[in-house]
Amino acid sequence: MNCGSCTACCKLLNIPETDSKPGEYCKHCYPGFACRIYNERPESCKIFECAWKQMENAGEELRPDKCGVLFEKWSDTVMVGTTEDKLSDLILHQIDFFKGEGISVLMIDHSRKIRTFFLAPGHTKDYVREQINGSTKLHRRPE
Repeated sequence: MNCGSCTACCKLLNIPETDSKPGEYCKHCYPGFACRIYNERPESCKIFECAWKQMENAGEELRPDKCGVLFEKWSDTVMVGTTEDKLSDLILHQIDFFKGEGISVLMIDHSRKIRTFFLAPGHTKDYVREQINGSTKLHRRPE
């Protein structure tokens, strides 16, 4: 899948190589269009993998700029979602789908400074934290 005009990652993620904070567009982003330094973007941006782009059957309505949530797969059993909005019924349905597949979700709302765990059967908050902290991802940790 192609990002199209989505630049949600440029606003919602904490990327250490830029001076931007979650909730602020990166200074290199042209909101709704693209990254101005795409070919020279920081390593954290290069290795970021938006879950929407990885999902085979995800509809346009789940594209991060349209649904207000940016999901990222941290392990085979943990997703991290980042938002600044109240969770819509569409997103709550998607979270229920993930849980049914054995995937727990940690939702981070930067604007309200809220972290909410949606646990798959058999998972605990500690398990989710271990999966995130044990990740081999080179980029930022969820705030």
